[in-house]
Amino acid sequence: MTQRSFLKGLTAAVTLLAVSAIANADVVVGQPTGLVLEPAKIELNGKRSRQQLIVTGQYGSANPRDLSGVVQFTSTNEKVVKVTNGIARPVADGTANIVAKAGGKEVSVPVTVKNFAAAAPHSFKIETLAALSKAGCNMGACHGSPSGKGGFRLSLRAYDPPLDIMTLRTEFFGRRTNVLKPED
Repeated sequence: MTQRSFLKGLTAAVTLLAVSAIANADVVVGQPTGLVLEPAKIELNGKRSRQQLIVTGQYGSANPRDLSGVVQFTSTNEKVVKVTNGIARPVADGTANIVAKAGGKEVSVPVTVKNFAAAAPHSFKIETLAALSKAGCNMGACHGSPSGKGGFRLSLRAYDPPLDIMTLRTEFFGRRTNVLKPED
């Protein structure tokens, strides 16, 4: 082992220890003078909608602190909306309030859920391209290379969704899929 590789390994180990110590450090909530919950009003439209909640602790003349990771979120009606890890998810149509508690203070925000039972259309850009990216299909070593692979090409890292749609649907004279009869 050379001195250089030893130093690289030592640097990596020290960095990992420092990062894990920072990640495991507890956030001190203290006694905030107030809490601010953002957004001030939530409307969830459809079963796929989500909303990230951000809670800021106000400390008088001191700088505000992000308390989103340490507050306790509750829903006044879990049959309408649930909160997990600071993300509000719809359960059914209706209204409720989400309450955030930290340091002896609490704040709430009204939530309206609508169109939960409506069919949610699929999105090529959000769902199909995400699946291709996760599988690595549109990386440079695979079909994302400029000429593709095996007669099939995709844009690099889903950069050009219209090209990907054209490639999947109509390249090589439309032989990949039949838009009118996809089951064929």
